[in-house]
Amino acid sequence: MTTENKFIDNLVTETIEESSEIIQVLCKLQKFGFYDFHPDDKDKTPNYISVLNKISDLQKKLKTLESNILSKIEETRE
Repeated sequence: MTTENKFIDNLVTETIEESSEIIQVLCKLQKFGFYDFHPDDKDKTPNYISVLNKISDLQKKLKTLESNILSKIEETRE
């Protein structure tokens, strides 16, 4: 595996992890509601805030992955 492929593979893995985290937090929101929070959370962060944070995290990761894939495509065309 080349260094470039390893970098993309790591981004893919990180994107998969972020995707699974948003699935998890969406399930909690659906099960417990928008305003509920984890009982151990001393800040009492509502589920909807957790969802918004995870959406942002996933969007950033997807943008990075997209950018890197497009860069690789351009490199191979040159």
